[in-house]
Amino acid sequence: MQKEAKNKKFVIPAKAGIQMNVKLDPRVKPEDDTERGQVMMLTVLLLSLAFSLASFLAGSIIVYQVKAASTITNAMVAVFAGDSGLQCGLYQQVKDSTFVCPPGPMINYMTNGSTYDIVIGSSTASSSTVVIRSKGVFRDTSRALEASF
Repeated sequence: MQKEAKNKKFVIPAKAGIQMNVKLDPRVKPEDDTERGQVMMLTVLLLSLAFSLASFLAGSIIVYQVKAASTITNAMVAVFAGDSGLQCGLYQQVKDSTFVCPPGPMINYMTNGSTYDIVIGSSTASSSTVVIRSKGVFRDTSRALEASF
């Protein structure tokens, strides 16, 4: 039957004086078009899923990197605040013993919002070694420095 359809020519009735001959290709079946549509939908769905997953992973990595950069920045500010407290304590011990670094309860607030806390003491009760400990704090990060002489 397919061989017969392959060799037959179908004539479409004339409309306005035009006749057309149409050859049927036996390889094309009506079911092929619907199967191709299903495969196309499945392909689009899988590609959308893959792109969504890739976007989510890229976004997660970027958020992690931004948090890490923020933590590093906060840590550097805390180190500099602690260094300021250490410098102040050293000045008080070496240059001017009447100089008081932070007024009040030994905590100094800096203009960028960081603070430092210094403690001056000796390493042991019988030792003459002076130890200055300074802790700098900025937001949720703190760093401590110590000097002894």
